[in-house]
Amino acid sequence: ARQRAEIMLVEQVGRRVVLQAQTPYRGAHSRHWEVSGGTLSDDSAPSVTWTLPGTPGIYSAELALDYGDDGLAFDALMLEVLPDASE
Repeated sequence: ARQRAEIMLVEQVGRRVVLQAQTPYRGAHSRHWEVSGGTLSDDSAPSVTWTLPGTPGIYSAELALDYGDDGLAFDALMLEVLPDASE
């Protein structure tokens, strides 16, 4: 890719995290988010809310940016869900 993609963790409250797509690329581009567990508020928005599953484990969020003729860029972020303190 000519330009990079970067996932920024903007906020975390419990199992809900806000992620934002960052790139220095200034041209038109599309984005696609995918997660290995939990739910996303919108899989094509620049900023998404990811609700992580309640099951302990390591989960990933992946971001793909498509710059058309200028190429593609990818990034991934791993987060761990820990057991509740009451367990």
